Amino acid sequence: MSTAAVANGGNAKAAAGRLVSIYSEVQSSRIDHPLPLPSVLRSPFKVGDGPKSSAAGNPDEIAKLFPNLFGQPSATLVPTAAPPSEMSQKVKIGVVLSGGQAPGGHNVICGMFDYLQDRAKGSTLFGFKGGPAGIMRGKYVELTADYVYPYRNQGGFDMIRSGRDKIETPEQFKQAEETALRLDLDGLVVIGGDDSNTNACLLAENFRSKNMKTRVIGCPKTIDGDLKCKEVPTSFGFDTACKIYSEMIGNVMVDARSTGKYYHFVRLMGRAASHITLECALQTHPNVTIIGEEVGNLAAPVEEWTVGGTALTSLMDVERRHGKFKPVIKKAMVELEGAPFKKFASMRDEWAIKNRYISPGPIQFSGPASNDINHTLLLELGAQA
Repeated sequence: MSTAAVANGGNAKAAAGRLVSIYSEVQSSRIDHPLPLPSVLRSPFKVGDGPKSSAAGNPDEIAKLFPNLFGQPSATLVPTAAPPSEMSQKVKIGVVLSGGQAPGGHNVICGMFDYLQDRAKGSTLFGFKGGPAGIMRGKYVELTADYVYPYRNQGGFDMIRSGRDKIETPEQFKQAEETALRLDLDGLVVIGGDDSNTNACLLAENFRSKNMKTRVIGCPKTIDGDLKCKEVPTSFGFDTACKIYSEMIGNVMVDARSTGKYYHFVRLMGRAASHITLECALQTHPNVTIIGEEVGNLAAPVEEWTVGGTALTSLMDVERRHGKFKPVIKKAMVELEGAPFKKFASMRDEWAIKNRYISPGPIQFSGPASNDINHTLLLELGAQA
């Protein structure tokens, strides 16, 4: 069992995490399973600036709303020939899970912890409990090696739990400022979807306007696949979710083919966008698929991925919400002229009248198909799926 001291409004108490001794054989084998890393993260690197960013829409309005952040350049990690070295100083970083769960959240936190241990020994990583409310209320846990160990390569968001609270009123911004100053945070990482990263951008602008040293970083997370752009080709969670759904759809297809007398209707999540439906259709070939929109080098192995970041303001637009125009991260919908939809459209008439079912089977942790890239991403990057 992992234990740690948890701050609860200033009162420390012991908190229990997962019990590794009762893990299944699969869970136990996954904990110590080595994961590939982009090669640039295993070697010395420097941060290179890209061109200045703009906005996804209404750039003049976004510039007025984010005067301190607008126009920031994108960033790319570039390998250097210098020997590996530790960061020049210890840092204090906060991390928060925001919004709905998605596969991979625990590994984002574990990756941050490992990097700080490797390159900035003596640094501290704080996990805010229960989402953004943990920032406002000062509820956090200091993450240690023992604390994060049971969550390595495991699903869920229960390491620190998530929440859907937003930091948006002057009082809430003030509470967040006080927490960042009290913990002397050098950085705050917000792991979330479009709404959560919109909130992260507002928080970053607030911190910058107060000349605070705390830098706010957004990590794109969404099962729906609607948080992406040229600089952010995909968000974590989408790939695993689609593979799980496709396994279940494939099972239903086997049943339909076996009995020959049932029609099955499968409804998938995805909010306004149909990325999940489109990807699962490309993986399984159902007879009929309804796409709502009608009515880095990630195609390479992980070791060859490029690593970098883009300004949150570059994803922003202005939309009318609850009677007011507000800055939001623009949702990425299925492009009906895009390669994934065109591929689907070219095959769906045949699928409608012929049995072309595919049953992908369960996700593989290693071996054949374990590192397959999803059809949507391959097609968007110009590869043939």
